[in-house]
Amino acid sequence: MDFHKPAQTVLVTSRSEDVDNVIPCSFHMPVSVEPERYAIAVEKETLTKSLIEKSKVFVVNFMPYRYVDEVKKCNLISGKHVNKFDNTALRKADCNKVDCSYIKESSAFIECELVNSIDSGDHIILIGEIINQTSNNDEKRLLQKDNNSFTTTIH
Repeated sequence: MDFHKPAQTVLVTSRSEDVDNVIPCSFHMPVSVEPERYAIAVEKETLTKSLIEKSKVFVVNFMPYRYVDEVKKCNLISGKHVNKFDNTALRKADCNKVDCSYIKESSAFIECELVNSIDSGDHIILIGEIINQTSNNDEKRLLQKDNNSFTTTIH
């Protein structure tokens, strides 16, 4: 059932020790104004979940539509075996406030410190306090219509 589509797809970056990873995520939202918090939901057996639990930080990267092919690549390859930054045209840079990378091509990104996690079935919800927000540009953002189809409009 695709009750959640179309949904804005973001790329979540995570890091622990010498591993940087990128994962597409369509389950995400702001969850509090005071304090400012943002939540993502990821499958339980992902490298991303493991890295975030170790490092206690993650970054939500809002991607322009023109990077749709790179987002698809990030969905098709596992960060357990391949460095996604080496296998895509995405470039990483160090965040300002948390020990993690963000994606230089993003329209905006949110740096978060993990404050809670909630088991929600086949996914785990990771809630982060927003430590820093940066907007790079106002390009149209990526919306996922189904498993491998994307758009920039909700119609």
